[in-house]
Amino acid sequence: MVAVADFEVGLDAEIRQNKVYSHIAHKVLTEREYMEYQLLSGAESTDYFIEHWVAKESYLKLMGTGIYKYPGDVDYDGRLVNGCICQQKLIKYKNHSYFVAVTTNNPVEIEVVYVSTLKVA
Repeated sequence: MVAVADFEVGLDAEIRQNKVYSHIAHKVLTEREYMEYQLLSGAESTDYFIEHWVAKESYLKLMGTGIYKYPGDVDYDGRLVNGCICQQKLIKYKNHSYFVAVTTNNPVEIEVVYVSTLKVA
């Protein structure tokens, strides 16, 4: 994936999987987020975790720290990540769905462009 903008952005994408994340959720989510997560089950809890993961990882990339700063220290409320704007989109590509997050200090709109073959002359 590539993000193109006139300002700094953080970008992350994760495949939507039917997977249980409860063994790491308490390390990745803040206390408030973890309490919300525990109220969910099945696909709802999986989607909640992945949405928060991509938001936090895109924020950490924006900050230039990558995952060196643990995601559990980063708060995501569904729109803002530690005060920065986070836009998310669920994208279907081939046989999978992906959660994509773009975090920035500026309002953004995610536009998806699929490129299957790229030739450089």
